[in-house]
Amino acid sequence: MKCQVNGQWSGKSPTCKIRSCPVNVSPSNGVSKCNGSTYGSKCVVRCNKGHVCRRNCGISSSLRRCKSNKSWTGGQKQCVIRDCGMLRAPSFGTAQCSGSTYGSTCRFGCSPGYIMSGSATRTCLANGMWNGAGATCSKRDCGPVRHPKYGRYLAAQHKDWSKFGAQISYTCNRGYKLVGTSKRTCDAKGEWTGNAPKCVLIQCPPMQKPTNGYKFCTGHSWNRY
Repeated sequence: MKCQVNGQWSGKSPTCKIRSCPVNVSPSNGVSKCNGSTYGSKCVVRCNKGHVCRRNCGISSSLRRCKSNKSWTGGQKQCVIRDCGMLRAPSFGTAQCSGSTYGSTCRFGCSPGYIMSGSATRTCLANGMWNGAGATCSKRDCGPVRHPKYGRYLAAQHKDWSKFGAQISYTCNRGYKLVGTSKRTCDAKGEWTGNAPKCVLIQCPPMQKPTNGYKFCTGHSWNRY
């Protein structure tokens, strides 16, 4: 500007404007909270719930300042969704999962004849961990059975003798016969098939009196004469 003969300065008086940085500093899958976008302004940047920073995670990228060159300090955060890892189906069971990342769910079930313990449904949490407890499937137990009167049952000599798929057989003492099923199986509902049999005394048919003779009997059951 020049001082002119008329006592006025030529041109217009200059003005100074504060520099501005780009307004949006929020990363993908993240948010920012700023007190402005001009020189000296600050922005607090973080990842969304259920996400974790994988790049530019330092303090300069978490608390960014607008510099005189119209750029923000630090770098753009890279926020990725947390992964809880895939869950496997339990032995003798099934798993139906929508995924393994934050918010995903897994539902578990057991094969027929098995009962589940643990959590039937699990969800991937914001901390990258699955909630609940691991599901396991164990054989249904049909429980103990009684020996028939005048007889007994025979079962395998191991801890699973009364569980799903196991089979028992019945036998009667000498002089008795089995009435009912001779074998029973522990079914998928946890119940023994059929009904418990009975052991009944063997009966002989009545003896006919001989021609021109007579008979004397003490009975007509086993071991009688």
